[in-house]
Amino acid sequence: WKLDEGFTHLSKSPPFPGEISLLAISPDQIDFTERQANSCGSFAGICGDTVVVCNLVTMQLRASKKKCHANGTETVAISFDGNNIITSAKTKDPRKTAFKLWNGDMEEVGGNGKGKIKNPHQDFKVRGINFHPSDKNRFYTYGDDCIIRIWDFVGKKALHTIDHQHQAAISCLAFSYDGDSYLTSDDNMNMMIWSMTTNTPTSKSNVSAIFESCGFSSGGKIAGITRERNVMVYEQ
Repeated sequence: WKLDEGFTHLSKSPPFPGEISLLAISPDQIDFTERQANSCGSFAGICGDTVVVCNLVTMQLRASKKKCHANGTETVAISFDGNNIITSAKTKDPRKTAFKLWNGDMEEVGGNGKGKIKNPHQDFKVRGINFHPSDKNRFYTYGDDCIIRIWDFVGKKALHTIDHQHQAAISCLAFSYDGDSYLTSDDNMNMMIWSMTTNTPTSKSNVSAIFESCGFSSGGKIAGITRERNVMVYEQ
């Protein structure tokens, strides 16, 4: 899709084993023309009890893994180079939520059981996981505790904790196209834009809607999908 032109491209159906419940695209900041020329970019998807990894342009299946978690997979995230992947377990009890770290071939990092991280937000639900757009070993988690945590993939440890900014559960996070900033939105309908360098907010506004997901365009526009399944577009 393009914001100014609407629907522009339909890809052939990839080799998914069933209904797609979630997709995550590698945040490599490459436009679609360049992706086609270089056959680059990856995405991961959750299909029933299987996580699949595909090439974004050719739609060729790169890897797949059944039953990443015993009770199903809730979320998946993929790094910009497609070689680091994170999944989270599906559970009704946030305290039992666990993350697993995988390589691009869907092999658990460090071997069986060693790629596991307990819920970094403890008793609160994690709403999402996002990889840094240019650092494959840095990822962000956020959720109902109103806190953003920045993580080291290799060391499996938190590098930075950002709290006391949002006063309600953080519903989504997205990075700008140039990699200089990121935005978050919460259940109080507040949106913040942050400096990537200092991890401090540079602006705050009320958007009159709760976003389930959000994103930047290369031209600086911001788009969000509301809980009512409406798409809203803003000038930054």
